[in-house]
Amino acid sequence: MGTIAISDNAAYQLQELSELTHEAPEEALAHAIEERLDVQRWQVHQVQEAVERADNGGKFISNDAMGAWVRSLGTDNELPSPKATLNRND
Repeated sequence: MGTIAISDNAAYQLQELSELTHEAPEEALAHAIEERLDVQRWQVHQVQEAVERADNGGKFISNDAMGAWVRSLGTDNELPSPKATLNRND
């Protein structure tokens, strides 16, 4: 493809990874890029599916209900998991 510029820190990490895995730095970089692309592709797909579900009448949990539940975790008064009660336009 071409050349890319990376920070000194990334170059150091790449060299270290290359030595630990006994791969050439170019191979380690190629694997790292491929793995990152796989993760990004998965994330984008998940967001697209969630938007589609929302557009088709999906239910949501309010921010207040989710926040209260999260703040209660690990306390003596843990709340039950909140229920999805809102529509997209509520």
